[in-house]
Amino acid sequence: MDRQKAYGEIVTDLHAIHKFMKKHIHSYFKEFDFTPPQGMMVGMLMHHGKMKISDLSKKMGLSNSTVSSLVDRMEKGGHVERVRSNEDRRVVYVQMSQDLSRRLNSHEQVLEAAMASGLNQASDQCVLDIRDHVHMLLGYIIEGGQDE
Repeated sequence: MDRQKAYGEIVTDLHAIHKFMKKHIHSYFKEFDFTPPQGMMVGMLMHHGKMKISDLSKKMGLSNSTVSSLVDRMEKGGHVERVRSNEDRRVVYVQMSQDLSRRLNSHEQVLEAAMASGLNQASDQCVLDIRDHVHMLLGYIIEGGQDE
């Protein structure tokens, strides 16, 4: 087996999957007319849940004032909301609005449907094998490679 060739083919295939996902993600963010920093903030909130502006700033590599301005604009658009902490009323979190969460979830379902339509011709066992191999690949890449 030529490992280098296999690695190259894996990278090429992952790149093609990435392009497919990116195309669908761009189309789903296009509806919201987000700027790149706004899209990045939404991604952070999707991944981490509610966050303090200071934490968003660190993760995004932007100043607190820049992120605060982004939050102001997105709050006016109904995309995010500020919520005070129950434990310490001085602490303010930013979270996605229920409307944005609902709309993003519906887009995620569209992405899943697009993926499913491509896999419809595969057998159930093939779909399970793909899932297992993707999980295994993630394990090798992210977690340092653990045999199952």
